[in-house]
Amino acid sequence: MTTAGTLTPLSAGELLDHAIVMARRYFFVLLRPVAPLYLFGCAVALLSRTGSAPVLPYISFLLSLAVSAVGECVAVLAAHDVLHGAVPEALQPWRRVRPVLWPASVGYMIKWVLTIGGLLIIILPGAYLLCIYFAVPTVSLTEGLGVRAARHRSRELARTHLTRIFLTVGLVELGLALSTVIISYSMRHFGISPNSLAITLIGWIIGFGFLPLKASLMVLVYLDCRVRSEGYDLIQQAAALGAA
Repeated sequence: MTTAGTLTPLSAGELLDHAIVMARRYFFVLLRPVAPLYLFGCAVALLSRTGSAPVLPYISFLLSLAVSAVGECVAVLAAHDVLHGAVPEALQPWRRVRPVLWPASVGYMIKWVLTIGGLLIIILPGAYLLCIYFAVPTVSLTEGLGVRAARHRSRELARTHLTRIFLTVGLVELGLALSTVIISYSMRHFGISPNSLAITLIGWIIGFGFLPLKASLMVLVYLDCRVRSEGYDLIQQAAALGAA
């Protein structure tokens, strides 16, 4: 599944393999549009750690969530273009994301608030919410759906593919979150505070560095669900024949 013309159903392992290959091949293409945004967010977060006001950590968290939401929206659109045979220019994803940025970003933040809440209560509900809302914000970006419609559409796509989604998107997301926690606790063992500049910087580097893999995997799994449930590959082939 490398372009819209060669869409085929893939196993969980094949989806991960394709996502890794795509992320490596188009690493800078997918990061280039969002690099200034992440640099700005990281700089503000680091500055907030130097202050003493008790509200600053909450501001840093909200900023991180907002930057991640917008950055993921832009990277997902860039990955979607790549999978459909077009290598986007640096500003092209921003132009395309602008009309749906609000519902896509809000949908992303709602998804993660629900997921984090579920993980804090017990792991299973959080993992389930992460899987059924895996296609948020992808469906907002590619199908122009609002916040509520995007959540409904994601549940509809995920309904019969939960195991495959968990073994791909779920494990990668949970693995990245777990690695950040492990690094934080490891550094605490050496006397480094969780609110230190080093921990903050590492968190931003992980989020930025793995964005191409996450965006590639989300789009691949989204298209795979559509191929299996809706015959999306046949739709694309018919469209290509019609254009020819």
